[in-house]
Amino acid sequence: MSIWENLSFVRKGNYLNGSFIKLPDVDGHINSVNPGDLEDRIGRFPFTRSAVTPAVGFAREAFPAWHRLGLHDRADRLRHYRENLATNVDLLAWTISRETGKPRWEAHAEVLATIKRIDVTLEEGLPLVQGWRPSGLEGGCEFHPRGVVAVLGTYSMPLLSPNTHIVPALLAGNTVILKPSKYCPAVGQLIAEMIDRARLPRGVFGMILGSGKAVGARLAGHRDVDAVHFDGSLETAQQLRGSLLKQPWKRQVFNTCGRGTAIVLDDADLDKAAYEVAYGGCLTGGQRRSSTSRVIVTGGIAERFIQRLAEGVDGMAIGNGLTQDVFLGPLISETARRRYVMYQKETEKAGHEIIRRGRRLKLEPNGYFVRPSLARIDPKVKRTFPTGEDIVGPALEVFVAADFDEAVAIHNRSIRGLVTSIFTQSRGQVEEARYRLRVGNVNWNRATVIISARLPLDGQRASGDGAPMGIFAVRTCAFPMSFVEDTRPFDPAGVMPGITWPALGQRQVGGSDEGVGAQDEDATVVTREPREQGKGALDEATPAVP
Repeated sequence: MSIWENLSFVRKGNYLNGSFIKLPDVDGHINSVNPGDLEDRIGRFPFTRSAVTPAVGFAREAFPAWHRLGLHDRADRLRHYRENLATNVDLLAWTISRETGKPRWEAHAEVLATIKRIDVTLEEGLPLVQGWRPSGLEGGCEFHPRGVVAVLGTYSMPLLSPNTHIVPALLAGNTVILKPSKYCPAVGQLIAEMIDRARLPRGVFGMILGSGKAVGARLAGHRDVDAVHFDGSLETAQQLRGSLLKQPWKRQVFNTCGRGTAIVLDDADLDKAAYEVAYGGCLTGGQRRSSTSRVIVTGGIAERFIQRLAEGVDGMAIGNGLTQDVFLGPLISETARRRYVMYQKETEKAGHEIIRRGRRLKLEPNGYFVRPSLARIDPKVKRTFPTGEDIVGPALEVFVAADFDEAVAIHNRSIRGLVTSIFTQSRGQVEEARYRLRVGNVNWNRATVIISARLPLDGQRASGDGAPMGIFAVRTCAFPMSFVEDTRPFDPAGVMPGITWPALGQRQVGGSDEGVGAQDEDATVVTREPREQGKGALDEATPAVP
């Protein structure tokens, strides 16, 4: 039994200006329930729309001083936050497992991955926002924060996902307001507690609870928010982007619609490929952006591979991740489960072959449990499920291709473009795939859920908006300010052709300063060829590049 099992969760309210604040007025409540045990009620968390404006105001007020603190001093402050996470690994893992239903071992791995990602950001990401001066140029570039950043969290990785935005944004000098997922208010509160113990200046970080519609949209659209970072569904991202059309200056970082693809070629290690695809599709209940969804297998091994894959999903233990040794926990909500079951019916109705039907499971304790699904998809049959490209759950769709070329063609017809796995013994095939696949990440013989914090992450097509995250997240959270300099006094000999300018030494007439500023009658006009390009003349006056 865990020491946290009988611990009641104290709801502290929003975190504003360095303090937790009980809400004076309430617009509604978030009911946090363990999706793996519906009798385990974590609590009712109140929220109010009116918290948005003061949260943004505090962040705006704190921004100048935090910006001026300097890159390395900000990094030192964030290392204290990292240490607080490391000291509370068990508490964080227990809370994540309780609010999301994922197994304890997976929640523990998420906490450690968050700590590792912070380490990478503070060490390897730091140089990416340090300015530079090109050799031979009187000028350079430095990176400045965007201002107030709104981070809208997701439930599948409620600690790791927000921190992939929070820490880079703070390091770059922004102030941050987090709106956690409505399914994970307790994890959001713990993030605020860990930051509070790091003693960042008041207002630098804020956390407000609420639903996406009531609070998240209001926060994203606030006129004093400079950037919006969102992880979630394509549908929600489209709604957010539509609401921000009149604020085109606002930086928008949308990580959406991942759903990874696996390509399995005839020469693949069959057991390795089947294992990586099975766990890549079912880890976290298939609810990660990077979860494997589509599997494209070439005909020479298709039947054997499908059989291995079916056996793999059959062998997964399903249940409450807090109390049992399981691999697959529940879906996050009854709505998600209903849509998942509907997907099975619509897939079969369209004429595709159902190999393993994803259905509801009644287990003790009661939760939103389902069986993984496996379907063989006929690429010639039109999809009828309204959200077929963004289904959430452990759903694996198998397409059979004649060869590598057809596999690439099937792959590139999808709107998804986050991560693709390719299983083959041939390095040449992998290198060819990197040229031809429309995707941000390509894994060789590894599951789609394997994404390194030390590399860029830039989803293509509907999986992102072109703002690279991962190791590049710090740079995404800043903008480059270029500058050119000239500290020498004005030299009239260096003026451009066609401009006459009085020689400075002959501007005074009769020892009087009268009339200075206008051209004197007796002044001698000096016109000479401008200096060598780059030595005082305007660099942009000619096509020459310094």
